[in-house]
Amino acid sequence: MNNDLISKNHFDKRVREAVGMTISELTADFKDGVRTTLELLKTEPTVDAVPVKSIEQLKWERDTAIEQLEKHGIPFCGKADVVQVVRCGECKWWFKDENYDGLYRCANDGLLRKGDHYCADGERKDE
Repeated sequence: MNNDLISKNHFDKRVREAVGMTISELTADFKDGVRTTLELLKTEPTVDAVPVKSIEQLKWERDTAIEQLEKHGIPFCGKADVVQVVRCGECKWWFKDENYDGLYRCANDGLLRKGDHYCADGERKDE
């Protein structure tokens, strides 16, 4: 079969020949099947996919492994190298630039920014 496009009518005809229904009939049957399945699922009893004992066992194994790592000097989750930042909206260098709607200018470096931006030179207004 070549890669040329076929018309919707030709496609419908081929589908009807293959399965005995048109595309629209298949779609209607599919929707009815989905609705029926959803209704049946509402009445079916449910069970846990994983027994609670298995989850408790996994948690115990995880905690034991972490303890053993730390006992041997291997930190499981090292402390992140973070610093507090001052967002431009809270910075003393930040002022509204009347020439640009919604943007503010930094008096420290002269750049335009929005209030949620931050930089290494920020200083809180209340300090």
